[in-house]
Amino acid sequence: MALYFSDIGNWSHAKALFEEAIFIDHMDFLSSILYVENLRANEGDKAVLSMMEEFLQRIPSHSAMLSLHVRELKKQGLETKEAVAKADAHFSRNFMRGYKAREKACYAFYLIAIERIDEAKGVLSNENINQSAYVLAQAQLYKSLGEEEKAAQLLEKAKRQGYNHPGFVLLKE
Repeated sequence: MALYFSDIGNWSHAKALFEEAIFIDHMDFLSSILYVENLRANEGDKAVLSMMEEFLQRIPSHSAMLSLHVRELKKQGLETKEAVAKADAHFSRNFMRGYKAREKACYAFYLIAIERIDEAKGVLSNENINQSAYVLAQAQLYKSLGEEEKAAQLLEKAKRQGYNHPGFVLLKE
């Protein structure tokens, strides 16, 4: 629904719906990235960083936003050291309690964003997990390794499982 309102130019409604969606699901990397890119298109880079900083003050344990915050700082050519330390501490605490496939996917997206590819490979090493977010993270890993064909196969696998998220397009870029 947020994408619909964004597409028809009703950004205030779209923004509220995006924020509700990412508030509800701390592991939804794709919805979070859709919000970030739509916010950038409507309000600019400064608004993206401002939103992320405010959001992480309210919810410092939001896995997807911690990942995207580091990605965004890198994208804008800003210092990432503090954001990486916070994200590393968060994911380390969560790893201690044991990760499910979806949590591993969110962590892997973060590792890929900061180019810790060997660690991401370790997190995504189980080829038998069919959980959609995990498969999408594997696709992103293969894309980062330059293995476009394998990445495309994994995206198709996720779609066949019934996971048809509008954020797929952002993984293909």
